[in-house]
Amino acid sequence: MKTKLTYLIISFLLAACVSDDEFEIPSALNQEFEEPAIEGTKTTFKAVKERFDQSFGAVTFREDETIYIEGYVVSSDEKGNFFKELIIQNKLDDSSSNEDPRLGFRVDINQSGLFSTYEIGRKVFIKLAGLSVSKENGVLVIGKLINGELDRVPQQELENSIIRSTQVGTIIPKDISIAGVSESDLNTLVTLNNAQFATSEVGKTYAGEGDDQFDGERRLQQCADASTMIVSSSKFSDFVSEVIPSGKGTITAVLSRDFSDTKNVLQIRDTSDLIFNESRCDISQNLETTISLNEVVSKYNGSVIDFGLDNQITEGYVISTDEEKNFINSIVIQDKAENPTVGIPILVEGELLYQRFPLGGKIKLKLDQLALGNTKQGMLAIGILRNGFIDEIPLEQADQFLFRTEEEVTLIPTELTTMELAIPGSLIAINNLELVTEEQNSAYAFFSGTDDGERRLIHCDSFETISLRNSGESTFANLTFPSGNGQIRAVVLEDEEGRFLKIREIEDVTFSNPYQNCTPTSSSNAIIFSELADPNNNDGARFIELYNASDEAVNITGWKLRRYTNESTTVSVEEELEGILFPNTTLVISPNKAVFESVYGFSPDLIPSNTTLADSNGDDNYELVDAEENIIDVFGVVGEDGTGTNHEFEDGRAFRKLSVTFGNPKYDFSEWQIWNDTGAAGTVLEVRDAPGGFSPGEREE
Repeated sequence: MKTKLTYLIISFLLAACVSDDEFEIPSALNQEFEEPAIEGTKTTFKAVKERFDQSFGAVTFREDETIYIEGYVVSSDEKGNFFKELIIQNKLDDSSSNEDPRLGFRVDINQSGLFSTYEIGRKVFIKLAGLSVSKENGVLVIGKLINGELDRVPQQELENSIIRSTQVGTIIPKDISIAGVSESDLNTLVTLNNAQFATSEVGKTYAGEGDDQFDGERRLQQCADASTMIVSSSKFSDFVSEVIPSGKGTITAVLSRDFSDTKNVLQIRDTSDLIFNESRCDISQNLETTISLNEVVSKYNGSVIDFGLDNQITEGYVISTDEEKNFINSIVIQDKAENPTVGIPILVEGELLYQRFPLGGKIKLKLDQLALGNTKQGMLAIGILRNGFIDEIPLEQADQFLFRTEEEVTLIPTELTTMELAIPGSLIAINNLELVTEEQNSAYAFFSGTDDGERRLIHCDSFETISLRNSGESTFANLTFPSGNGQIRAVVLEDEEGRFLKIREIEDVTFSNPYQNCTPTSSSNAIIFSELADPNNNDGARFIELYNASDEAVNITGWKLRRYTNESTTVSVEEELEGILFPNTTLVISPNKAVFESVYGFSPDLIPSNTTLADSNGDDNYELVDAEENIIDVFGVVGEDGTGTNHEFEDGRAFRKLSVTFGNPKYDFSEWQIWNDTGAAGTVLEVRDAPGGFSPGEREE
């Protein structure tokens, strides 16, 4: 009796230690497992989905609707990456048909530890009576409608609603590409091959980084086309602090949507779902350039260009660097290492971009989902479109668009003598530059603080003033700008304020020559009225000519040319001048460019904003004042109509004698030779015809 009792106890204990899946009932007992008997009518996943699609919200099945679906579990909450939910799909493999397409549902259940009962591959029957179907976070969900909200199936209803089959199948995931994902793949098990985590993700944990608030999101890329998708891991998963694999390989996961329903995500069951044991791929080698950078920039016609999803790839060479922090949140590329035809800034949020995209490095740019247009500052750039303007690509997404190649070149700046020929977005070099006189001994930006600064440079040959902008965050912002003369290598940029230069590093400024002090003076009495014309045969050929009678260039920016019509004592028309008037050079002002060109054979220097300024019929008076409102020169007598006087040039010409080299704030007839039709004694009563009776652009009688 004792032996028999011992045997029974041991048998009982052994039976208790084996799950009902593994324990085989002896045939002597004449019992065998059978599929549970499910009362009702079987329906398809497709039919359930169509019923929801045709509704205006959640669909609730009546308690007397004895219909059910059957599917296979593809999720597991054993490692904590799924919580109180089952993901079921209707196929063991990737087969699909119009009548019964491959689909999946998420089933929300108010119970954890589901893996011990509903393991991967387990066939289940879901009786839909009393349950509801809705869409949450972008995926179809089966649950219980409670107080108008879709909730989890209560634990006490689990046994009657979700019935476990005796069958456990082998799930064959669908092999997909990121670019080929469709909505029907949601809530199903998929596999991506030839994939790796983006470079910026390597070294991170699944969900244990400081900025991982709810789930860790790591960007995965496929080597074939650089398309990306997020691998989402719960902060409550067992592998939260494990480092993601750095190699390349295959990932098997449930395809889902993120919490905000903004993007597709992959949700693994366990880290064994990733087999990344191959060497990483160089994605750039698989990206074939489909459009030149010149063609990309040429698309811009004043309106934002959204590149959409056309899989366009362009390329260029990096000419900027943020190593010394003068470039911030941007990379500038041009189409060639030497003699470029085009360039463009790419806005990227983040620091230390130079480590990933070094100077001279060739990069490929995937344009999908990017746009070309103006920033809020009016600079043409490529980036993310936000509120009608181009904004920065988030750093965590940069690997989705920018791909560094193995090619690195020596950049050759384009040597120029004027900014007028500079190509925005290109690297140039300009010699014979120095700071304008009033900015000598200035800092690159400011001697303290972090405000941005602008330095004005003068080209000692052309006397062109050039803007150089420096970031207050740069490593050299508070250092003294060199006081000599020499070369600057810089990137040309352009915004709503105009073109400007930006250096990459302090070594871009090489002022090794002595300071020349070539900044033109802004005050000179050698700028004179030299000729005024009212041709007898052509009113459209009228003009006014100014002349710099000195041997020094004069900056006439801020100077004003004023007309007093007839006997007026108040200014009738005024034009503010700008630019440099070179030594022994004229400035010809015409009211009619087309007529002037046809008559005299060249273009005038200035068409005033109000053309009547230079459209005098010969009886008006003129005044030239400098930027400080000093009267430099006059023609005629303000308050006196010129008709019949010694300053009338109607149908004729007023020519300043060659001996006059300084302006006169009071009209002196002895300085002039005047032709007219009705002028006073001393003038020549003879009309003049154009072009022969005049000499615009030349100081000759």
